Amino acid sequence: MKISKKDALMWFEFFAALPEEEELMPHQQEIALAALAQIETAVNKRREAMASRIDGLQSLSGRTYFVGDRAKFPRGCCSCLLGTGLSAVRKTNRCNVQCKFCYNYGELDVQPPIGEGMWEIGGAKYAEEHHLSNVAFLRTRIEFIEALFGRDEVSEVWITFADPQIGREKKRLTSPLFLERYRSFLKPGGIVHLKTDSRYLHEYSRAVAEQNGLKILACATDIYGADRQRLLESPLASVSGADAVKALFEVQTFYEKQYLARGIDITYLAFTIDHEGAYQSPDWDESRYER
Repeated sequence: MKISKKDALMWFEFFAALPEEEELMPHQQEIALAALAQIETAVNKRREAMASRIDGLQSLSGRTYFVGDRAKFPRGCCSCLLGTGLSAVRKTNRCNVQCKFCYNYGELDVQPPIGEGMWEIGGAKYAEEHHLSNVAFLRTRIEFIEALFGRDEVSEVWITFADPQIGREKKRLTSPLFLERYRSFLKPGGIVHLKTDSRYLHEYSRAVAEQNGLKILACATDIYGADRQRLLESPLASVSGADAVKALFEVQTFYEKQYLARGIDITYLAFTIDHEGAYQSPDWDESRYER
């Protein structure tokens, strides 16, 4: 869908005025995407006009603009600014800790150091170097996920270390609103996996599953401790296989390793999406759990 600049502005103002909790209808999502595309085109054109008026302006792949000698950027900083590897590069003591471009500028002293070359490790780079043909990366707003997958196209959804969205239920990735979205493209018996350091999000998600009668395949509040053996014997093992359960312990995200190093328990929950009718919010005592 294509719309004019005038219409894009009108629709942008319309969507901006909607209550935060109001969900967009499918046709509205299509209009929103078209409006964003028109805005992006206008912003890029204005940026190019501004750049043309600055003598000697250079860029790192069109992302970071500067004037001067590119060779003065340390290798790690280039990877960080270009987004070609782990965001962790800006937390290594080998990068320029005074770099004002750094997202975590001023916080580097509290971050653990990362070994030389670690910034070269990233999902997209790994997939490219190992010629993986069953991997794809999609950068978009999660609210538009229904427009990106077809019915019965997906078998499982993995949610790892998401923001628990305290006080904002409809933005939680395991809320009834999002379960409705996942159901639109998950196959019958499709599984939602949640791996998180947030006991708050874990208990909320379990309450959602129980409230709606969803089949819980596995539930653990300390996967590397007392719950390890129980996970290996859970219904998930019979549904997905023992190797899938073992992967829970073998595959760790960057942030997961940080939490473990700080002694924070990692929780896990897996449940099927199958449910008749609308999903309901749970009646649970959120004050019982750390946030």
